[in-house]
Amino acid sequence: MQIEISFQNWQRLTNLLESERDSYDMVIERLVADRMAKMRTRPMVQRGAPELTIKGVSLPNGTILRATFKGKSYFAEILEGRWFDRETGASRNSPSQAAMAITGTVTNGWLFWEVRRPEDNDWVPLGELRPAERASRRRMAAE
Repeated sequence: MQIEISFQNWQRLTNLLESERDSYDMVIERLVADRMAKMRTRPMVQRGAPELTIKGVSLPNGTILRATFKGKSYFAEILEGRWFDRETGASRNSPSQAAMAITGTVTNGWLFWEVRRPEDNDWVPLGELRPAERASRRRMAAE
């Protein structure tokens, strides 16, 4: 059997080989096992679980957040009223704390993240959901 992969992914797999006895199949097994372990540590979404409210912005369970930093996309999710980093499973207390975990520097998370709530079709900048930001936009539109 053959499986087609891009040259870039072949290089990535090659870089993950640990010894001459290691195989691509073993690398993939390790990656899948690691991913499954991370998924098992994430809490399951329960119906009726609380939403996360930060500075007047309500983010219901199932809300997805994304940000791009240095060409890489990062994702987070609201589960059981808590913010979880999808890559590491770490829980974050604020958008800025989550942004700082990625950038390594103080970052305004309200400007850093985009959000798509379960009822949304499109991504929206997180800061635009803040009540003060909405009021400011209404004033500017009325002028």
